[in-house]
Amino acid sequence: MSYVFLASIAAAIGAPSIWVGITGELAAFAGIGLNTVAVNAGAAIYFSVRALAGESGLALAIMVCAAFVVIGGFVYAWARRLPVRDRRPMPSVVRWAFVGFALTLLAVGSALVLQVPRVFPWDLRPQTSTIFGLIFLGAAVYFVHGVLNPIWAFGAGQLWSFLAYDLVLFVPYIRMLFSGSSASSSAYDYYGGAAAHVNIASLSVYLSVLSVSTVLALYMAFVHPATRIVGARIAQRG
Repeated sequence: MSYVFLASIAAAIGAPSIWVGITGELAAFAGIGLNTVAVNAGAAIYFSVRALAGESGLALAIMVCAAFVVIGGFVYAWARRLPVRDRRPMPSVVRWAFVGFALTLLAVGSALVLQVPRVFPWDLRPQTSTIFGLIFLGAAVYFVHGVLNPIWAFGAGQLWSFLAYDLVLFVPYIRMLFSGSSASSSAYDYYGGAAAHVNIASLSVYLSVLSVSTVLALYMAFVHPATRIVGARIAQRG
C-alpha cells in the first residue's frame, strides 16, 4: 500500500504543476519550491545523522537531497519575483481550511518523523515513517505559504494538489476500512512496512480529512462564484 501512497504524492506534485502550466501562474511555483526545500532538507539531515552513526551507502542520497534543496531554493527565489496574474482574494473558508490542514500535517508529520507507532493507517518501518513524515511536513509548509499569501494564485494549486492526492487514495483506503482490523497489512503494504494489522482509528481519521479536502476542492473549482473554473464573477487578472 505504500506504493499507492507514493503514487498519491506524485499526483499531488504533478497536479499543481499542470495547473501552473495551464494558467501561466508561474509565481505559484514559490510554494512548490518551499515544499521541495523542506522535504529534502529534512531528508538530507536524517540521512546524514544515519551516516554519522556508521550506516554506509547513504552518500548518494545525501547529495541528491542537497541538490534538490538548492533547486527548490532557486525555484522559490525565482518565482517570488514574478508578477502574480490572479490576485483574487482567497476565500476565508479556504484560508481557515489551510490553517487546519497545516496544523494536522504538522502534528502527523512530526509524529511520523519521531517514529511514533500506529500513526499511519498501516504500520511502517521506522525509516519509512520518518521519510513519510518529512513529506507531510513539506506539505504543511506549502499550506502555510498559502495562509501567509491569501490570494487565489497561492491557494488554487494547493487544492488541486490535495484533490489529486485524495483521488488516488480514496478507493484503496475505503477497501482497507471495509477489510476490518483483523486483515493483515501484508495485503496492503508492499514497500517499507511491517507485517501488522490495519489501524482502523487512524484510517478513519485519514478518510475524514480526505473527504473534507475533496469537498472543499470540488466546491471551489466548480461551485463557488468567485473561484469556479467557469463563470467566475470576479475577473481573473487584476
